[in-house]
Amino acid sequence: MDATLIDINDVSVRVYREGQIIHQSAGVAHMHDKQVLFGDAALAKARLQPRGFFDRYWSQPDSVPLAQTKRSVRHQADLIYHQLKDIIGSAGPFSEVAVIIPSAYSQQQLSLLLGVMHSLELTVSTFVDSAVANVAALKNLDKATQFIDLSRHRACITQLHTHEQITFSESQTIGRAGKNNLSHLIMNWIADNFLDQARFDPLAQASSEQLIFGQLDAWLRKFNNVPHLNINLEHQGRHHEVTLMKTGLIEALRPAIESLFTAARSNAQVILSHHFALLPHELLASMNPTVADESAAFRALSANLATLKLGQQETTLIRSLPASKLSDLAAAH
Repeated sequence: MDATLIDINDVSVRVYREGQIIHQSAGVAHMHDKQVLFGDAALAKARLQPRGFFDRYWSQPDSVPLAQTKRSVRHQADLIYHQLKDIIGSAGPFSEVAVIIPSAYSQQQLSLLLGVMHSLELTVSTFVDSAVANVAALKNLDKATQFIDLSRHRACITQLHTHEQITFSESQTIGRAGKNNLSHLIMNWIADNFLDQARFDPLAQASSEQLIFGQLDAWLRKFNNVPHLNINLEHQGRHHEVTLMKTGLIEALRPAIESLFTAARSNAQVILSHHFALLPHELLASMNPTVADESAAFRALSANLATLKLGQQETTLIRSLPASKLSDLAAAH
């Protein structure tokens, strides 16, 4: 059996084995009474019961007590433990894993994650930097390359040296530039359309806000193939329908995306993570980027796994991989 690979990103925690992604779930949790939910089940409660919603524990793991706790969930590390346990239950069993880690992880966070995995009796064969793994899957790279990734609360821009090896140079995080901020902008734009066209404010009540929040990704996927989209909401026995124009979506998101691109270096090739694939291609075109395929990092890691072992330094993060001789691991705009 092939090795089990895990990609740590709170937009989607993913598991890859035997050439395919076998599990993916949002890195979010919801606690209410005695119940703890993860992934889509937690997202379904995000706007209805926001006080019980947690979405920072993967990007900022720590052991600081939560404001709202349970006997089995005292801090963010416990949320990681329980979501991983759920993932093992649905995608396992597996005991040895290779883990793809966000470039912004500190050594302390890496050590904490390793401790959680050991408590689940998982053996970690290697930790690999996400930017390095994604870019190592690509061909025809410039010497100066930068990888831009999204998490829920921030974006991360990682500078890389590319030649025979893909090597980490430095990274910076951009606050308020993550998926949550983009979702906030899109929801406000959709609400404006409902107000203008249907005299209905879907953000006025948590129940209708949750309806929009739960369908954002599906609507965005459709927008990549059409210039406009008709959407409707059934709420409290009433039907509300509007037409959304892609041009309006692009204008709503343009300031946030341009701000992110401004932080990038103008003299380095831009590689975007697969999380950007949901956004309109026209919005990203000014940077002439390549958008990594959703399996690129997994395939690059699989190709090099035999030579990557942690040895005694278990918390070492691999930040250099051979440049890829593989093909068709990325899709370019």
